[in-house]
Amino acid sequence: MKKRILSLSRQNYRDLREDNCIYVDKTEHIYRMCTEGKMYFLSRPRRFGKSLLLSTLSELFKGSQDLFADTWIGDKWDWSQRNPILHMSFNLVDYEEFGLKEGLRRTLMDFYKKYALTPPDDPSIKVLFADLLEQLHAKLGKIVILIDEYDKPITDYLEFNKIDKAKENQEILGLFYGALKDKDHLIRLMLITGVSKFTRVSLFSKLNNLTDLTLHPDYATMLGYTEEELESNFPEYMEKAWKQFPQHTRAE
Repeated sequence: MKKRILSLSRQNYRDLREDNCIYVDKTEHIYRMCTEGKMYFLSRPRRFGKSLLLSTLSELFKGSQDLFADTWIGDKWDWSQRNPILHMSFNLVDYEEFGLKEGLRRTLMDFYKKYALTPPDDPSIKVLFADLLEQLHAKLGKIVILIDEYDKPITDYLEFNKIDKAKENQEILGLFYGALKDKDHLIRLMLITGVSKFTRVSLFSKLNNLTDLTLHPDYATMLGYTEEELESNFPEYMEKAWKQFPQHTRAE
């Protein structure tokens, strides 16, 4: 068997698997999430695996069965199912140059183009988002919505003490996420991730059926590594670490 390599920067599940990187199997958690509910929020610190999780879900609902060989979910998932996917990362929404409203409008228009849909004349982001969901569902069925770093347009400005801009973006995000209200019948699965939870964003004030996984005990280890996972998946790297830093001793 070809030796698996250590991935230090990959956030894309396909790249990680095709490049024969070590993958710590979290698909049992993912299966539970996909089969026991459908509207979720998850908060974790940066560089904690949120983007990889969303990428994994995207490949799952694309039906990329070959990428899940030898994983827990591999022989349990219905690979014949396909769902249209709206996978959005706020790292890629250019709100700094164009402003958040225009950045979101451009992102939504990209989805209209990708799925060959006709956008409405109304340019508001709330109307665009709601219409996109309706048209996409009518054309291809229930939708998978994956949103990464939902709060980045707020936290970026808070870090630089630009409170007014952060509040402005908070209100815009409230309008944007408000388009999801009463749309749960169009959705197969939705997962929204971020590093914080802003209660005034209508994501939380209007979506009463949104399940917060942040402190949920069943999903505590869905991201990150447990001690057992480190020892079973990275034994040679762990051994090298102990040799490099002999002053640290293993916990008995």
